[in-house]
Amino acid sequence: FTELVEDTYNSYLLFQLVGSVGIICMSALRILVDWRSVQFFSILCYLSVMISQLFVCCWCGHELSATSEELHTILYNCAWYDKDVKFKRDLIFMMARARRPILLRAGYYIGLSRQSFVSILRMSYSYFAVLNQTNK
Repeated sequence: FTELVEDTYNSYLLFQLVGSVGIICMSALRILVDWRSVQFFSILCYLSVMISQLFVCCWCGHELSATSEELHTILYNCAWYDKDVKFKRDLIFMMARARRPILLRAGYYIGLSRQSFVSILRMSYSYFAVLNQTNK
């Protein structure tokens, strides 16, 4: 199932992450206008929506990975010792599969996590700082 989701959304997520860096940077540059203008508030709303959309993608990827890492332990803690041989065999198979965590990636390369969200914001700020210095 993870491979199906990743195959379906990998290009979308890659463009979302890469595009967010540029959009956040350019929106931050445009926000330097007079704070009492309508343009300021519209850009601020747009920037907050873009950041929240990026956050939701990264948060869901992180939660999926964290939950899949705990699955091995949760499977072991069930009452497997009271079950029949078929259940125990299936449980061993599931535990062997659960050793490898499920990772949702953008473009088969960038793992979606809270760390990737923070790194995108840092990269956007770095580009913003450089562009802001060159505009002065």
